[in-house]
Amino acid sequence: MSVTLKEVAKEANVSPSTVSRVLSDSSQISDRTKSAVREVIKKLKYKPNAIARSLVNKKSRILGVVIPGEAKDLLTNSFLMQAMKGMSRYAQSNKYYITYAFSEDEKAESEYISDFISSNLVDGVCLLSARSEDKSIQYLKDVRFPFVVIGRPEESEGTLWVDNDNFQIPPLSSIDIKAAELGYYAIKILIDFLENNKITVNDYIIDSKLIKRESFK
Repeated sequence: MSVTLKEVAKEANVSPSTVSRVLSDSSQISDRTKSAVREVIKKLKYKPNAIARSLVNKKSRILGVVIPGEAKDLLTNSFLMQAMKGMSRYAQSNKYYITYAFSEDEKAESEYISDFISSNLVDGVCLLSARSEDKSIQYLKDVRFPFVVIGRPEESEGTLWVDNDNFQIPPLSSIDIKAAELGYYAIKILIDFLENNKITVNDYIIDSKLIKRESFK
């Protein structure tokens, strides 16, 4: 049976609200109390309820990834599968979760994005394609919701995006690595923006070679 927050509070000889504040790293709690409570959390192997924490912090730590309708054959689409792998790799390492939405067409895509935002289900959105006169991109800009695009938008001003170097198709042997790289950095850009809100729109565009490359195994 899982350990509860009340059990942590009792073991640490503090109130449940103090434990909650320690979990959210509140400045109202002293470093000494934080250290003591964290030791109990570690000792009891307490796992905070993600949903409860999201209600307190007003953040879900979930990112929405919209799969375009043209990618119907997902399991046979190596590029897309590897891109998703790269996304998951970075998200998990930073304690974020990803929820995927498969859209049949541009209208369905817009509806998914609207639902994501209105329900407060996600903190940010990643689009896996950029169309001509893209309505989803324009909507996200209009409502000022954090998002990133894999592919170069028609109007890239004020948009976070990543694309292949110089728009060249890589050698066949490196396609999977390139896809994983794009997915990885797309999520990195989005999370960096969510965490500090200070990234300028051109800081992480891959084709400008401003990203320091990491090995993909």
